[in-house]
Amino acid sequence: MPEAFFAGMQGISDSAASFSASVAAGVGVNESGGEALIKAIDRMLKGVDKALRKSEVLSQEPPLGTTPAAQVYKPFLASIAADPAQGSR
Repeated sequence: MPEAFFAGMQGISDSAASFSASVAAGVGVNESGGEALIKAIDRMLKGVDKALRKSEVLSQEPPLGTTPAAQVYKPFLASIAADPAQGSR
């Protein structure tokens, strides 16, 4: 997931830079086009916020109990969930 997320963010950044260059060159956006763009950005921000909240929950130690095995697994499972190479962050 992290690679796909960062690739998507790079794509958004590249598109924004291209759009900015177009506007600087004189391309305009009408009111309805601007509203559609703002709505799309708002939806994207809500999705990113939701993903970050979910990631925060997953990186917490699960309530597995107090057995010796649970004490070993709890931090391990939390670290896997927060590991950028293997988990959701």
